[in-house]
Amino acid sequence: MHQETSKGLELLRTVENAQSWVGSLAYSPVLSLIATGSRSGRVALWDFCTLQQMQNLQCRGAVASVLFLDPRPLLLTGDAHGSIIMWLVRPKKQVSALCVIEGAGSGITSLTRFDSTHHIAAGTDDGLIVMWDALTIETVSYTHLRAHETLRYLVCR
Repeated sequence: MHQETSKGLELLRTVENAQSWVGSLAYSPVLSLIATGSRSGRVALWDFCTLQQMQNLQCRGAVASVLFLDPRPLLLTGDAHGSIIMWLVRPKKQVSALCVIEGAGSGITSLTRFDSTHHIAAGTDDGLIVMWDALTIETVSYTHLRAHETLRYLVCR
C-alpha cells in the first residue's frame, strides 16, 4: 500500500507471505475488504484498515481474477477450470457461495463489470469473452475476439 506525499509515493505497509503467488487482487470500499486470489485456488479476504486476514475461500483451480460487485456485498472469483463463483460477503459473518457460473469453456483470465448495464464479462485463456447479466445470471453473449479486434464487436442482446 502506498500513500502520496510531497516526496512522492510512500510505502505504507506490506503483507509478508500472504500467499505463495498472488494472481489477482480487488478492493471493495463499501466492505473495506481486499480479496487476493492464488495459484492454489485460495481466495483470502483481508480487512483493509488492519490488513488482518479475515477468511479463506476455496475455488476449484488457480484464481486469476477476483471482482467485487459494489455496492452489493458480492465477490466474483474466476478460476483456471472456467468456473466463476459468486460469493455473498457479509461483514463479520461467514462468506457463502451463492452460485457457480459455468459455461466459459476454458480458464477464466479476467473479470470486469459494466455499471451502466449490470453485466459482468469474463475473458478466457482461449480468447473468448463471455458476458452475463449480473442480476439474472443468464448468459448474454459469447464472442471470440482476435488480437486485432476490439470490444466494438461485442453486442449485448
